[in-house]
Amino acid sequence: MAHELKSLIEISKKIGKRPDYVQGGGGNTSVKIGKNKMIIKASGFRLSELRVKKGLVSVDHQKIVQFYSTVKGRENITDVIIENDRVVKDSIHKKRSGEELRPSIETGFHSLAGKFVIHSHSVYANIFNCSKEGKKILSKMFKEAIFVPYYPPGISLTIGVRKALGKRESKIFFLENHGIVVCGETAEDAYVLHEEITNCIKKDLKIRSQYPKIKVVSAENGCFKSESDQVSDLIRKHKKTVKKFRKIVLFPDQLVYGDDVGFLANAGFSIRIDVDKGAVFYNNMSYAKAFTFEEVFVAWLFIIDQIRRFGLTLKTISKKEIDFILNMESEKYRKKLCK
Repeated sequence: MAHELKSLIEISKKIGKRPDYVQGGGGNTSVKIGKNKMIIKASGFRLSELRVKKGLVSVDHQKIVQFYSTVKGRENITDVIIENDRVVKDSIHKKRSGEELRPSIETGFHSLAGKFVIHSHSVYANIFNCSKEGKKILSKMFKEAIFVPYYPPGISLTIGVRKALGKRESKIFFLENHGIVVCGETAEDAYVLHEEITNCIKKDLKIRSQYPKIKVVSAENGCFKSESDQVSDLIRKHKKTVKKFRKIVLFPDQLVYGDDVGFLANAGFSIRIDVDKGAVFYNNMSYAKAFTFEEVFVAWLFIIDQIRRFGLTLKTISKKEIDFILNMESEKYRKKLCK
């Protein structure tokens, strides 16, 4: 168990230190140990923060698998959420560190997947996941992969993964407007598979330049500002699009971490973007919140930039789906943890 846990933490740190793979508390990893124990990232934590006694929760994943085997997908979603919350809470083993931690919102599909599981919000996979042509392209590139149409995070996504999986077996799942899931018998297997997919996509799209650097520094009056030439260039390149940040929603974490954004000076917004200067200013918020927003904002802008460069069509999240995410208690909880 000690070796498997150490391996989980190692791959979590590797994935977690890459803002092109995960942003903020997004993404999650897990490992199944023995017959019914699964250790998974706790909700709201960064993958890079995980330690033996920090940010991890142990659950009886067989209880969760059993619960989902009874869900037909036609039930009232509110009733399923309530019962799921009860089952997940009941499945938690003795607290690992005395903290009241929640297992990741994606504990459901982790329970259904392989031994070691990595779920990232890779911007490279999301270039296709957030484009209308993406499924067709990915199906040709990765014939063994399973493409899951968009479902809200959590219960609905688990039901969607189970439905897409059917009787097939796969180690690769592409989640529309969300991310990628890979599995392996060892942590190294899962990590290598994630890297192979990334490199294949980058090669196909001829992405050779380095991903924009995320850099937030102190400004006047205890505020912060972005200080990255690459980010500034992207903002100026897509001036009109940037102003539609709150309307062009590509993935759930854009809503979870995309705080109050405005474009006029002294208008009372926590985050102000000056599209002419290519600058982002953060007022009345912590460094951690400013840094997290920058990660999400850059991921969003990078994906759009690449979709347009490759001549693809943006596939956005609908207003109905946006409202559903904004009202999810689990996502409000996750956002609250980013202080």
